[in-house]
Amino acid sequence: MMRLKLTQLSLAVGLLTGSIPAFAVDATANDYGMTGALQTPSARMREAGDLSFSVNQTEPYTRINMILQPFDWLQGGFRYVDVSNRLFGEDIAGSQSYKDKGIDVKFGLLDETAKRPALAVGIQDVGGTGLFAGEYVVASKRLGEFDLSAGLGWGYVGARGDFSSPLSLISDAANDRPVGKIENGGSFNTNQYFRGRVSPFASVQYQALHSPFIVKLEFEGNDYQSEPLDNNQEQDSPFNLGVVWQALPFLDFQLGLERGNTAVVGLTFHTNLAKTAIQPRRYDPAPEPLRPEGTAPDVTTMVSAADLAAWKPVLEAQAGLVIQHMSLRGDELIIEAENQRYRHGSEAANHVARVLDKRAPEQVRWFTVQQEMYGLTLADTSIDRPLWRKTQLEPTSFGEQAAAVQMDSPALLSAESAPVHYQPTVDPFTGGIGLGYQQTLGGPDGFVLYQLSVNAEAEYRLAPGAWFSGVASYRFFDNYDSFDYTGPSKLQRVRTFAREYLTTSDITVPNAQFTAVTDLAPNLFGMVYAGYLESMFAGVGGEVLYRPFGRGLAFGLDLNYVQQRDFDQLAGFCDTADDNGITVNCDYRVLTGHASLYWRTGWEGVLATVKAGRYLAKDIGVTLDVSRQFPNGVEMGAYATVTDAGSDFGEGSFDKGIYVKVPFDLFLPKATRSVASINWNPLTRDGGALLNRKYPLFNLTEQREPALFKMPSSF
Repeated sequence: MMRLKLTQLSLAVGLLTGSIPAFAVDATANDYGMTGALQTPSARMREAGDLSFSVNQTEPYTRINMILQPFDWLQGGFRYVDVSNRLFGEDIAGSQSYKDKGIDVKFGLLDETAKRPALAVGIQDVGGTGLFAGEYVVASKRLGEFDLSAGLGWGYVGARGDFSSPLSLISDAANDRPVGKIENGGSFNTNQYFRGRVSPFASVQYQALHSPFIVKLEFEGNDYQSEPLDNNQEQDSPFNLGVVWQALPFLDFQLGLERGNTAVVGLTFHTNLAKTAIQPRRYDPAPEPLRPEGTAPDVTTMVSAADLAAWKPVLEAQAGLVIQHMSLRGDELIIEAENQRYRHGSEAANHVARVLDKRAPEQVRWFTVQQEMYGLTLADTSIDRPLWRKTQLEPTSFGEQAAAVQMDSPALLSAESAPVHYQPTVDPFTGGIGLGYQQTLGGPDGFVLYQLSVNAEAEYRLAPGAWFSGVASYRFFDNYDSFDYTGPSKLQRVRTFAREYLTTSDITVPNAQFTAVTDLAPNLFGMVYAGYLESMFAGVGGEVLYRPFGRGLAFGLDLNYVQQRDFDQLAGFCDTADDNGITVNCDYRVLTGHASLYWRTGWEGVLATVKAGRYLAKDIGVTLDVSRQFPNGVEMGAYATVTDAGSDFGEGSFDKGIYVKVPFDLFLPKATRSVASINWNPLTRDGGALLNRKYPLFNLTEQREPALFKMPSSF
């Protein structure tokens, strides 16, 4: 009771003086996964790096939302809606209920201050069928334990249409909003944006200090009398009431009443991937103890080839290196190796320094790790031994720490030409077995179609820059017996035979290829490959990449001649196929390739990629991919492809998707370079289809980026 009285007194004083307590109501998801109340949005954002997944049900709609927050000012994601009282259609999916997909986006325009509210603008269903399309402008202001929001909605957000648009003061056309479903879905129906009559909406959210409950009350702008699919709903009240229980730091439950007559229930999983720290290395070898000050290394005479051979297993165990050559040139000890354990080269370098400082004679001043990947020479990591020891034994400046271990352009010196060198025997075979998972969301055959598999991967090195690799897969658990629908297509079926490729055989070989790479010149890399390049296509190809060291810019060109594989993904090629009862010719060959520009902008970890060329269905166009990489390695991005396929692309209008890449060592108790990639593509169509190459040169040469070399100091 005393706490309540103090809160009321604090709020009253704040209202009179204009100084409101700093307590903030938590930003939680609305029915569409975006931050807001129930049906209405707010101007609130989550912190950059947030990922949320929510499911809620308000009859007749069940929504699944996946929302990313790549920047503090940008929130967006995909939404899937199941409309339980409408059918996809007997000719498509029998008795399956209707499924809809959409993309939502919200931009923060102003941050909240003591005197002004936060301001945001958003577009709902920006890239879907347009069934739930709407736009809004909203402002939010915190008053102690209350968070107030108010705004104007167009389209679905303001379907009640209470009054003329304020934009009609500029143009009378602002009051006219084109109606109807977007013909193919997925296009940007810009002639609708912020047009038509508007309705106001408002919400208030209350959360007592330290309480896990948030009470939400809102006034929405929809009257449910113009619902899509002629699916109008009764509305007894425009006021909606709900409560959110923050059961766990990552889990929210919501219960409420909407339209005055319909219950809403939902849950939201959320986490901030950008704040996830690398796990303690419990299963890595304990670091070598630092050689105490005043003690001499184990070897006081000059290094011999036998010494290098003795140090090799310790270096590989400690630093995760696969060593190709070791040599001594003057006062520099050079190690040519692949770093197969640590994502940050500086972490591997520090392990190297500890091992060698303990063993190499003091005449050796420099330790250099020449970083390689499949024989490509990428960068030199130079360790200034005396300065490195100083950073380990006494407080030093950041500049000294940076100078002690630095990354430079490779010197491209041959180890064999050194007076002392050692070339170990490298095991040519590597392999492993793991679990695989894939899913299809929001299709006419079911909300979620999934497949679990056991995957065996193997690689055999003929030389450092030439190897065979392959993957064999056995699917042991799925619900693909419900996967019946093959979508229509006016283009060559290069991706819409997905059902056939996924369901024909339990045992598949998605990839089996020969690959060779080489340094063509300083900063210029080349690759050729041949075999079963992906699950649907086999053939031959090549790529060249110009990537100046540390410049942030790279230019690439790839060219591929491929043929469509058999649906069983074994050794054969496709000849004829059954396409909805019609026999079609799938003996298909195509020359495909792209010119690529990669630009690491230096701003907020943003990488922009542009690809222009010919796609698998022989359509010609451009792909734009923009992503943000956070300091811990998490990456959030989105891509879109527009080609000359035009209306032949079909539903979806153009290819698009969002993705998240998460390094495994954020969750595993050991260092690893492996990364989990999660991609959401709302619709699989044949236009804008890229060949899924396993070894893009840009990925193989990522260690040429100094910005990715240093391990974040916060870990």
